[in-house]
Amino acid sequence: MVNFSVKMEVYQFGEKSNASKATIILAFAGAGKTYCGKKYKNVLDYDYLFYKFIYKDEMKKSKTFEELKGREEWRKLNPLWPQNFMNQLLENLQKYDVILMPANDEIISYLEESKLDYLLCYPKAECKSIYMKRYWERGSNEEWIRNMEENFEQNVQGFDEHACKKIILEGNETLEDKLIEMKYVKKL
Repeated sequence: MVNFSVKMEVYQFGEKSNASKATIILAFAGAGKTYCGKKYKNVLDYDYLFYKFIYKDEMKKSKTFEELKGREEWRKLNPLWPQNFMNQLLENLQKYDVILMPANDEIISYLEESKLDYLLCYPKAECKSIYMKRYWERGSNEEWIRNMEENFEQNVQGFDEHACKKIILEGNETLEDKLIEMKYVKKL
């Protein structure tokens, strides 16, 4: 169990709190988190990788974020993880309307332990080819793409099993389409 007691008094962990104005959305890789975070000022693309891992300086300088994903040889676990991630998340809850994070079981468990509500956004399993194309186009590393290709359907089915509110993407739909539909952002 992770100790999040540092901010407990302020954020009233253990009970649902109105301490946050932001909606947290955990979105599947390739749904458009980074795009939305760059396009809309009220949306934060909050990735955990630079909180969880310490990357070799030469790799941070020479590689893109997508190239760094999944490359164990270029990083080591940050001893401050996950407290550093959760502390920053709690601060960001007051600054943004929407906080986007990668959808994975580790992050889900931290949010649930902290009693923070979230939406889970992911595609239908039949959208696999669309997402594989997106991964190549954005420059994800080959090893990471192979892993996603092998586990795509299993990942989607795993998200189906979570007991939370869900946003299911069909066809070429993106997270931005859903944020506009849900009136979190206005089409620019």
